[in-house]
Amino acid sequence: MSAKKPKPKRTDDAPLLTEIILKKLLKYYDNFSTEMGVKTCPDVVKEIRACLENGKELKKIIVRPIDKDFKAEEKFKKALLEAKDQNDMNKIAELRANYSNTPPPIALEPLMKALNNVQLSTCKELFIIDLPLNYVDALQLTNFLKLANNSVSKLVISDCLLDLESVKKISTSLNSRILLSSICFDYNEFGDKGCYELCKGLIGNRHLVMLSLKYCNLTYKSGEYLGDILATTAIKDIYLDGNNLRCYGAMSLISKIVEECENEVIRKELEEKARLEEEEKRLEEEAAKPSWERTPMEEGKTTEKENDEKKTKKKKKKKKKKKSDEPPKVGPFVCKLHLADNGIDIYEDGSDVQKSLKITRNFIEMIIKLIRLSADIQEIDLHNNTIGNMSAKMILNALEYRKLNKVGNLAVRVSEKIDKDLFNSIIKASKKMKKKKGKKKKKS
Repeated sequence: MSAKKPKPKRTDDAPLLTEIILKKLLKYYDNFSTEMGVKTCPDVVKEIRACLENGKELKKIIVRPIDKDFKAEEKFKKALLEAKDQNDMNKIAELRANYSNTPPPIALEPLMKALNNVQLSTCKELFIIDLPLNYVDALQLTNFLKLANNSVSKLVISDCLLDLESVKKISTSLNSRILLSSICFDYNEFGDKGCYELCKGLIGNRHLVMLSLKYCNLTYKSGEYLGDILATTAIKDIYLDGNNLRCYGAMSLISKIVEECENEVIRKELEEKARLEEEEKRLEEEAAKPSWERTPMEEGKTTEKENDEKKTKKKKKKKKKKKSDEPPKVGPFVCKLHLADNGIDIYEDGSDVQKSLKITRNFIEMIIKLIRLSADIQEIDLHNNTIGNMSAKMILNALEYRKLNKVGNLAVRVSEKIDKDLFNSIIKASKKMKKKKGKKKKKS
């Protein structure tokens, strides 16, 4: 008898490989942190260990400072109070010497070095929050983002004291990232120069769809830089709350989008005109034929072309929407435009009220065109900007026009510093805006 052939071994080593990578990552992270004299981030370590226990891939990393230990603080206060009651000076001195109210420091560099060493490819979302970054941190982060197998699609660096040089370095990695679709650099006051470097890094980008630069100390100059990027990339959602773009910067931001909306209307009118002329010519040619050569048209019956169009529409309704692998549409267009608290003010030029009113009116007229003409626009946030009753009335009329002509749903938010009835009417005429979670911060 011939011996039975042994069953082939399983070749699926993916779970084992993930486990090896994560164990190495923990080891490297701990070693690099010890070398630098800093602590590892508890959230990161906890997430890696949870992935190891559950056999899952590490897809989300959140790096932030270690929270203050309130329980230890309460315990210290209680022990100190008891020592004072007993008048034990030695105990008081010992407690004060051994207790520190400051959480141990952590740094980004050790984690990034560890990620680069293991070449982690599973991370989809990277959050760095409230952690001061220096140039070396930015360099290590850039190296990680430039890894050939990097799959980060969402990058958040919030309130990390990013300076010009750090932004400049990180921006060199943005254009090469095919999967990166969302960037948030909120609460980093790198100003117009930092914004310029960021926009320079995004030139030619065809995949980023969301950009958030709230409270970044931006002025009208950044409106120009960002306007060019909105017009030439796939960015459709832009959040610029808490800056100082004012009317000039806001107009520079949306001018090319408004121009494209106007051009689209002209194109549609020309197409419709050409269609009507073609139809008229066809009817004239049909009328010129002898009666026996004319195509019979029975009453109530549709043409073959109309039947084909109806069939196509029915098929489209039945088909479910499938996710396309194609890159997103490139501008100029915008879906979510957030400009709350940006110094857009009818009293912008205090010495010349008429000039201020004119500038504000020019900006609002551009917003009106966007509301009336753009089928893409979904949200416009102008909260905490003093636009006045006249401009608010214009916005209300545009919203009513949009609703009447079924252009599409639109959420608009304006400041309460207008007539109460007018404010309520705008709320009623627009779709409810979803509130984006995030801390509030005053402009410097």
